[in-house]
Amino acid sequence: MIFPVAICGLISQYNLAVPDGLANVAAIVNRNVTVQGFRLSNYPSHRPAALADLKRLLRSGAVTNDETVVEGIENAPGAFISLFRGANIGKMLVRVGADD
Repeated sequence: MIFPVAICGLISQYNLAVPDGLANVAAIVNRNVTVQGFRLSNYPSHRPAALADLKRLLRSGAVTNDETVVEGIENAPGAFISLFRGANIGKMLVRVGADD
């Protein structure tokens, strides 16, 4: 059986002198796991159907998204820097005005 697993959040690794990299490589080898990278840009023909599916799943509540919200444009630089430390959960957003 194939069980795909998406791995996200690698921005916290960008500026490390020694990136954390894969852990438990022996377990990967012993279990005959195949690790293969992919990018959404490799599958442009699937985009319309994927967006339609995701919209439906979000509207139904079957899929939710997490986000970290920082208040005020004056806090935007700190929010940006915290991305590289992995301090956020989900999308990092900076609210610059009141919700109307």
